[in-house]
Amino acid sequence: MRTAIAFLALMLLAGLPARADGITSFTLENGLQGVVVEDHRAPVVTHMVWYRVGSADDPAGQSGLAHFLEHLMFKGTGTLADGEFSRIVRENGGEDNAFTSMDYTGYFQRIAADRLELVMSMEADRMVGLAPGAEAVLAERDVVLEERRQVVDSSPEGPFGELRRATLYLNHPYGRPIIGWAHEIAALDEEKALAFYRDDLGLRLTETITYQGHTCVFLRANTDHHVIALYPKALREQLGMSPHTTTFSFGFQLATYTQLRRAVDFLRAQGVSLKTLPPALFPGMGPSVMALDPDGHAIQLYHSMEQIGWDGQPRPASLRQAFDPDQWPDVWEGESDSYGGEVFLGPWN
Repeated sequence: MRTAIAFLALMLLAGLPARADGITSFTLENGLQGVVVEDHRAPVVTHMVWYRVGSADDPAGQSGLAHFLEHLMFKGTGTLADGEFSRIVRENGGEDNAFTSMDYTGYFQRIAADRLELVMSMEADRMVGLAPGAEAVLAERDVVLEERRQVVDSSPEGPFGELRRATLYLNHPYGRPIIGWAHEIAALDEEKALAFYRDDLGLRLTETITYQGHTCVFLRANTDHHVIALYPKALREQLGMSPHTTTFSFGFQLATYTQLRRAVDFLRAQGVSLKTLPPALFPGMGPSVMALDPDGHAIQLYHSMEQIGWDGQPRPASLRQAFDPDQWPDVWEGESDSYGGEVFLGPWN
């Protein structure tokens, strides 16, 4: 598994110890490598993220998967809707794009320097929170097939170049086209893309549940308590949630159980639409409620969520506290290892 990530930013960044040639490099605790190349000619920044994963890493019989994932990275996440990433960049006067090679995949934004934090936060969001949905995956697969027809099949050089490379790199990953063979692109689906997102980008499948015939999966990075939950759209519609959004909900952790209950009372008094869903859909989480806006987007308010053990595994279901979602208890302590940092710091009492 190749999960090392290279991060490149061309910018003016005060306070960094620059070398004589104006290039500074560093490595974060999570292993991400950073490179800063200073250029003072204009107040513009080019922010880039490079993944050490390319077409050579495509599994046998699934050529084009890395390039396919590049396309999917512009789809929905846990906080951004389909296409919203590029729209926000454009609205802030910037431009963005991506590219796939044999050994790496790169994403970049060129934007005003004072918008650097914005694009960095969105890039970090899709790095761990990609959630395109089955319909978007299949639609984008057709886009890639059309791209292949335009770029490869309609050019005399295209098929010849692919055959030449396949001959030169016989039985080698470099012999596969970056965009993929047409018949293998057509066979790509959500599960194959998810496996690549999980196995090559470093997220782990830590839990799977079946609810009313629907399979829901939960992925985490290392021992982080945060979770990416993937729910089928059909289940969302069955639960009375909006089927047209790309995000099931956005989580918002409150500091205390009392604060959570008072927030629910306040929102209900203000006429906000609230919905309580079965706890089985949120393994490891205490009492929670969905606050819905008029368009059906949901914010999930909760207080406690279990930590992930040092062995990287969640708590067994049999050891989790149970509660009735229709009758919340007066007091809820949560598990002894419930995550308690970075919560909303409003009135605690």
